[in-house]
Amino acid sequence: MRYRVAKHKRGFVCVIYEPSGNRRRIALKAADKFGATAEAAELVGHIEQRKPRQRLTVGQIVEAYLEQSEAIWKEVDRHHSKPILAAFGLLGASDADSLSERRVRDFCASHKGKPGTIRKELSILRAALNWAERKALIDKAPHIWLPPAAPPKDRRLTREEYERLERAAWRSVHLAVFIRTARYTAARAGAILSLKWDAVDFTARRIHLGGAGRQKRRAIVPIHPELAFTLILAREGCETDHVIEWAGKPVKSIKNAFRRAVKDAGLGKEVTPHVLRHTAASWMAEAGVPMSEIAAVLGHRDSRTTERVYARMSPEYLQKAVRALG
Repeated sequence: MRYRVAKHKRGFVCVIYEPSGNRRRIALKAADKFGATAEAAELVGHIEQRKPRQRLTVGQIVEAYLEQSEAIWKEVDRHHSKPILAAFGLLGASDADSLSERRVRDFCASHKGKPGTIRKELSILRAALNWAERKALIDKAPHIWLPPAAPPKDRRLTREEYERLERAAWRSVHLAVFIRTARYTAARAGAILSLKWDAVDFTARRIHLGGAGRQKRRAIVPIHPELAFTLILAREGCETDHVIEWAGKPVKSIKNAFRRAVKDAGLGKEVTPHVLRHTAASWMAEAGVPMSEIAAVLGHRDSRTTERVYARMSPEYLQKAVRALG
């Protein structure tokens, strides 16, 4: 089998020349050319001998995918994968019939969770199988049918509602720090709860939301002066390496404390921690911040994702088109 090792913008890849004339690129983990060459030789050896292929189960693939994941919400994905492992874990990962649309629809019909939760679980299954194909663990990833995405929720806070929520949150200092961080970074709850002090650069006034040293899908956000003041106070009284802590331990979930603050602030149950992220992005759009900058703050790979949700909130939205009619 003909192959070569090539440099890619994200590292090294093994380029395999198929007998059909097609080329296939497989990402390598090695950081230098010597290691990449050895890794590629071993990879091609496995492909030629077809050692583990066709025998891997869905459960083995999903577990391997989650193990190598560097996502900051890795543990959340692991939790969401449990129903997938229960329903499909023992099936062959390359068996398209076992993972047919009919079987997946039956899984959805018997699922007691919300549509968004079901779609999230199946998205993990799809991502794991596609990863296995890229790593040459299986020949071809079966297509995984996904239910339609629910329309995006449009609940966001007004400035007055946010002030009420923040006042109610100060009864629990860790919650107040969380809410202020969410407001001034537009980060997901999981990213804030996993944020450590070594990722907060007070000198350069930046926060590495993916964590210090991470290279995958991380947003680096400037520290707003109001947030800097809050973080400096929190840093002085900290007992752990996590920014959000309570009783000398990192906080794993903010839901209960957040729910109490929402109730004390006179807000509805639809206000969740994620609403703070949506609120921050909405305020940026309403202030006329370019979509590309909002996308960078949110950590979106493609600004089209940002535009689809927030472009209509910009004061310049369709203004040029309407002015052309005059």
